[in-house]
Amino acid sequence: MACAPSDIRLFPGVNPALLTLASWFAAPIATETPGYRRAFDAFTTSGNRVTGVPVDEEGIVVDRLPGGRCLVYTTPAHQYPTGVRLSMPRRLALVEWARATDSLVIEDDYDGEFSYDVAPLPALQRLAPERVVYLGTASKALTPQLRLAWAVLPERCRGMPNAGHGSGEGVDGTAAAMLAHFIDSGSWDVHVARASRTYGARLAALRRALAHHVPRARVLGVEAGLHLTVDLGSAPALHRAVGNLAAHGYRVATVAPHETERSGRHDGALMLSFANLPETKADSVVSLLR
Repeated sequence: MACAPSDIRLFPGVNPALLTLASWFAAPIATETPGYRRAFDAFTTSGNRVTGVPVDEEGIVVDRLPGGRCLVYTTPAHQYPTGVRLSMPRRLALVEWARATDSLVIEDDYDGEFSYDVAPLPALQRLAPERVVYLGTASKALTPQLRLAWAVLPERCRGMPNAGHGSGEGVDGTAAAMLAHFIDSGSWDVHVARASRTYGARLAALRRALAHHVPRARVLGVEAGLHLTVDLGSAPALHRAVGNLAAHGYRVATVAPHETERSGRHDGALMLSFANLPETKADSVVSLLR
């Protein structure tokens, strides 16, 4: 995207950025469901009303958004936790809705550096820079220990206060300077390219294992990011698979706890991270899902 230095604001992490935006915008908040639970928890502390908007195979369902002005939180590049990408028609519909309702959209691009075998879709910020706050972080590409996030702000948000203002909990200037040097030197691009090759190979091995061991499972989120979602079809099947994985020492995350409004649509789904799963282990791990 195109932006000037004056458009960028640094925050000591994603959650402080979300809370600052929610408190400043002072409007009802719509979040994806299932969605990023920590974002939902941060928004509830702002005092604004928070509602969930369902997600399907094309991302957030724009037709289910409120009819008036609100703040919308979405993860379009790789929806968390389902892994789906927000389709191009939905992206256009979302920015049109934001213009019609005088709303603000937060585009959390938490792992958008990584995409596989598909062309990246345009950021929402590119489609409607006056209506979208683009939020990025180095947590997935480097480490969450940096505690550093950045937002590309539309002009209407320039008066927003800094996160941690007056509390002594602001941005770590040393960490920010180090990251700036890492980007400026070209090392960021080299690192992301190398990591993408590694993760792409691990994803390919995981997909082969899934096709072999659980061919009837529904797999989502293979186009981008560092995790995919596997729907085994029922809660009992998921319960057995989770128990088997746990018995072999694997920590398991399921999708249903990320629902802010209970639907039952994701009772058979679990999340598989492949960031730390070597290609040589994919088959043995996935065999535990049978």
